[in-house]
Amino acid sequence: MAAGLIVTSWPLGLGSGSGTAMFIRSLRRAVEAAGHAVHLVNPALDAADYVQFTLERFWFNTQLRDDPRVAGAAWILGIDYDGFALPRRAGQPFVASARAVFAELAPTEPDPFHTLLRAQAFFEGHNLRAADWVTAPSEYARAAVIHHYGVPPERAVTIPNGVDLAAWDAHWRDLPEPEPGRRPTVLAVSKLYPRKKIDTLIRAVPRLRRRYPDIDVRIVGGGFEWDAWRRLAEAIGASPNLTWLGDVDDRRAVVGEFKRCHVFTHTSVQEAFGNVVLEAMASSRPVVAVDAACLPEMIRASGGGVLVPPDDPPALADALAGLLEDAPRRAALGRAGRAFAETLTWERAAEHYLRLLTS
Repeated sequence: MAAGLIVTSWPLGLGSGSGTAMFIRSLRRAVEAAGHAVHLVNPALDAADYVQFTLERFWFNTQLRDDPRVAGAAWILGIDYDGFALPRRAGQPFVASARAVFAELAPTEPDPFHTLLRAQAFFEGHNLRAADWVTAPSEYARAAVIHHYGVPPERAVTIPNGVDLAAWDAHWRDLPEPEPGRRPTVLAVSKLYPRKKIDTLIRAVPRLRRRYPDIDVRIVGGGFEWDAWRRLAEAIGASPNLTWLGDVDDRRAVVGEFKRCHVFTHTSVQEAFGNVVLEAMASSRPVVAVDAACLPEMIRASGGGVLVPPDDPPALADALAGLLEDAPRRAALGRAGRAFAETLTWERAAEHYLRLLTS
C-alpha cells in the first residue's frame, strides 16, 4: 500500500512549533498506529526571522511538485497553505487542514507581520478552495474558513484536536507532588505574539498582588514580544511576581508546570483551537480564558473554566483571584475539564481524518 503524505513547512519542535507541531506529530503517530504508512515532508527552515521564514515557506511550496514522494502518495494532507502549488490528481485525495486561519490572524498583528499574514491568507484560501476536504479544529475555525475563503460548507469538516492522556498521565505520575503550602501559582503557556495578549496578564498582576502578595505567575513560551513585555512588567512593577520560562521543548517539564499551578489562564484573542487549554483540562486545572475565538466554545462544552472579556486586566485578575481563594470550585472545574479531555483523543481524530483521506 502506498504511503500517505503530510506536507508542512511549519517547525515541528514543541517549543518553537507550538500547537501546530503538536497536532502534526500526534496525528501522524495515531495514523501510523492505525496501520497506515505516513511520510512527512518538512523542510528545515530557520524561523528566527519571520520575514525570511515566510518567504522560504513560499519557496518550499513552489518546489514541492518535484519531490518524488508527491506523485506516489496515496493521499496528501497539507497544513494551512502548504501544498497550494501542487497539481490535484484524480484518485489522490487532498485534504487541507486549517490550523491558523491567516485571514483571522492578519488584523491582530502589526506590520511587517500583518502584510505577511495577508499574503499567507491568499495562498491558504487558494489551497483550501482546491482541496477535496477542508478540516478545522473548532466550529469557530470552520466558520472562519467558510466566511473568509469561500470554502463550500459541505466540504468543511470540524475535527477537534486530541490529547495523549496516557503519555500525559505517565509524566504526571513520575513528577513529585507539589508542596501544599506553595505560593499561589497561575500558569500561562503561549507564544509571545501580539494576538496572544500576555500583556493583559502582565497588567493584571499588580491587582492580583493586592490579594496575593506572593503570587507566582509563570509564563512558558517565547516570541516576538519577549523584550517588550518584559519591559512592560518592569515599568508597572510586576516583575517580582513573574517567572519567564521561554520556549520549553521538554514535554515532562511542561507537564510539571501544569502540575504545580493552581489555575491556568489563556488570554489569546485568536485561536483556532486551544491546545494548551485542553492540556490544562487534562491536568484537572481550572481555566480562566478570554471570551474570544474558539475559547468560549471549549469552555462551554467542557464546563472546565470561566470566561472574561478580552483585554480586561481587572476582570482577569478578579477571576483568577476568585478561583485561587475557592479550592472546592477549582476542584469542580478541574473535574469537568478532565472529563471533557477524556473525550478528545488522537485516535478519534485519526479515525475522522482517515475517513476523508481514504474516501
